[in-house]
Amino acid sequence: MKAMIIKQYGDSSVFQAVEMATPVANADQVLIKVYASGLNPKDILQRKGKFFVLDPLPAVLHSDFSGVVEAVGESVTNFKVGDKVYGCAGGIAGQQGSLADFVAVDAQQVAKMPTNLDFVQAAALPLVSIAAWEGLIDKAKIKAGDDVLIHGGTGGVGHLALQLAKVKGATVSTTVGEDIKADKASTLGADNVFNYKSTKVEEYVNEFTGGNGFDIVFDPVGGANFATSVEGAKFNGHIISTTMFSEFNLKDAASKALSLDLVLMLIPLIHGTGRAHHGEILNSITELVEAGSIKPLLHKEVFKFSDVGLAHQALDNGEVTGKLVLKNERWGK
Repeated sequence: MKAMIIKQYGDSSVFQAVEMATPVANADQVLIKVYASGLNPKDILQRKGKFFVLDPLPAVLHSDFSGVVEAVGESVTNFKVGDKVYGCAGGIAGQQGSLADFVAVDAQQVAKMPTNLDFVQAAALPLVSIAAWEGLIDKAKIKAGDDVLIHGGTGGVGHLALQLAKVKGATVSTTVGEDIKADKASTLGADNVFNYKSTKVEEYVNEFTGGNGFDIVFDPVGGANFATSVEGAKFNGHIISTTMFSEFNLKDAASKALSLDLVLMLIPLIHGTGRAHHGEILNSITELVEAGSIKPLLHKEVFKFSDVGLAHQALDNGEVTGKLVLKNERWGK
């Protein structure tokens, strides 16, 4: 099969097309013919050698995929050859990723694709929907009537978190960095949208929560934005973060008695524990997509596998709205 690999860490030019052996599914795996591969920020960090888990080289990156089941292991009973599926597996810690014609993955991490999505649309969903689900539903126990603030409502994880919060009956406010993105966030169901560059935290807390602060703040941005999340949360509120790999002073969070939960959806990919839950989440996402409650927000351009360097550069430059997906031109779809 053909695959795009990196033999060294570096800029977006390090990808190379190679021929390599097609993997074989073991008893608990399915072999997927990969039609599309989603790009996430962790893939950028991996390519640069700056992720907290270093990948042995050469490496096939990317974890999100959609495709068709090519073969099933002898212990697999819930999939058959020809099924259209999607998932998030491999592409980290020495495991082959989805930038290849085929990938063998644990069947527990796979779900059947929503019937109303194509391969490109489906490949946009796995990592971000799992991260949003683990944060809002598993950790924060979101419920109807909660006042929720989602940072980056047109970003990868943010646009799924926004929609999941609405599914659960929350009142959702979200931040965007450009006024042009406000309409997109509203289309996804946001009740309140504001530009964080021109609106102060105190202003939107007063306007949308009566000065009380938000019950739940979902922060996929991290860094300096954590202080903004703390300022926006109510006393005894809840912050969910997917990006806290630096040192943070928790004094202000402690002064408001905030609960802080961290989400790292990569744990099952790296350590193997909890993989079945990822499959369960994706089955639920499939139901929500087919019901019209969730839809992926795709970047305006879809790249080919052979143009993976251009795709990485676009995300690295901050030029992407929603999710960026690459399609495998080998299969012509």
